[in-house]
Amino acid sequence: MFDDDTLGIVYYAPRIDPGTFADLNARRGWLRLRGQQSLSSLDRVSLVARKLTSLHAQITTRMAFRPEVYQHGAGLTLYYDNMNYIWLRKTWSEEMDMPVLSVMEVERGLKRDHAPVPAPEGDVWLRLTIDGRVTRFSWSADSAAWHEIGPEFASWHLSDEYSRFGEFTGTMFGMACVDAMRHSVCADFDYLDYREGCTNAE
Repeated sequence: MFDDDTLGIVYYAPRIDPGTFADLNARRGWLRLRGQQSLSSLDRVSLVARKLTSLHAQITTRMAFRPEVYQHGAGLTLYYDNMNYIWLRKTWSEEMDMPVLSVMEVERGLKRDHAPVPAPEGDVWLRLTIDGRVTRFSWSADSAAWHEIGPEFASWHLSDEYSRFGEFTGTMFGMACVDAMRHSVCADFDYLDYREGCTNAE
């Protein structure tokens, strides 16, 4: 899906030029994101996102990423602004001493981590499913067998009506990478598949 030399016009990045952190030539056919600050930052965030245009949709990506410390994270996000987003990410757990998958929920600035599970070795497929007022996340080690992760989330929390803070450009979905230490660790994404009006596509 990332076969061109430049990102398509459907992609956005908050506040900075994606060319400063996104690379389509380092690994042909993949999008490489160099991690920067937390998604809650108002400064340099490595997020490439698209506008959500349906109340029923399924978004899937394939990711290659190797976190080394807990300040590293990469994955698939449903994003309204820096104070309101949900992020299925691969990161490093100091408590479990291994890479894990977990869902970070940020609601009006309050952060919660949900359901850390050991991450599979190698590439991982990440999916978010929006079914009206409910959003769910799942992951797969082979794109065939899917495992739900985290609770059901309220889709409508990511809206103008619910947010107490400033807006980005409406509800978005996309790929993000964080390296809060040195801004050098990268994650590779093979594609970002967006299927409107569908909540059970394979």
